[in-house]
Amino acid sequence: MSRPAPSTMSIYLASNSPRRRELLHQIHVRHEALLFRGPGREDHDINEDVRPGEDAFTYVQRVAHAKAEGGIQRMHWRGLPPQLL
Repeated sequence: MSRPAPSTMSIYLASNSPRRRELLHQIHVRHEALLFRGPGREDHDINEDVRPGEDAFTYVQRVAHAKAEGGIQRMHWRGLPPQLL
């Protein structure tokens, strides 16, 4: 199965980062923001605090996984069709 060309690909962006949107625009990847953050960096289901004794690698994996899971939940709650996340 071949992948669609980047110009026809569309992804959900589970991030409020203007830089990430800019980068996707630069490489011509269509995206739909799947925003879920409140004001500032608040997000009740994703804790980005470093846990005691947590190394950087473990922290990044944990937070990335939590954000991906949160994005998938929001996709399902909104009844959106599956796409890359």
